Amino acid sequence: MNAIVSTKEKIIEAALSVFSDKGFDLASTNDIYRIAGVSKGLIFKIFGTKAELYFQVFEHALNHLLNELNTLDLSAYSDPIDRVVAVIFWKLKYANQFPIEAKFLLEGVLSPPPEILERFQHRLSELRVFSIRFCFENASLSSLSPEYSREEFYDYIECAVMGIQEKLMQIKPKLEEFEPIRNQSIRFLKALMKGMEK
Repeated sequence: MNAIVSTKEKIIEAALSVFSDKGFDLASTNDIYRIAGVSKGLIFKIFGTKAELYFQVFEHALNHLLNELNTLDLSAYSDPIDRVVAVIFWKLKYANQFPIEAKFLLEGVLSPPPEILERFQHRLSELRVFSIRFCFENASLSSLSPEYSREEFYDYIECAVMGIQEKLMQIKPKLEEFEPIRNQSIRFLKALMKGMEK
């Protein structure tokens, strides 16, 4: 049994490298089996299709990201906005530390293969909601204006977080530049929240 698990892991690691480098469409299972040191037929015996292999690599990379995220201690942040920003900057550090996984996950999020699009969307929608809700789970939203539902609040915060992440991806700040950008991000999110208060 361990040999099968080990072989599957070798294929997933090889596929991660190839998919990260070439994307789904240009990636070749020929490259994957050569790098993994297995037969091409074994890839299809274990995963069935290239799309299923891609999804399993996505799950592997996502689980790695979530395991790393579990090491982030958010207990020092009592304010939910501070927690949101801490998670954003943690993701940026993760991308610097694990560039292959980060590149692959970004590719998967931006253009998942059509054959598994619905599964990707389902998995990603679960994560997005979990992330925002996780940061606000113990926060009182009693000051929220009645014209905004809790769901709308989460949607607006999520849009703002996506904008901050997009900006960070464009400017690619160095570690020493994190603090001023972090403070600016906190001010922006707090201003957004203030605009939704009674």
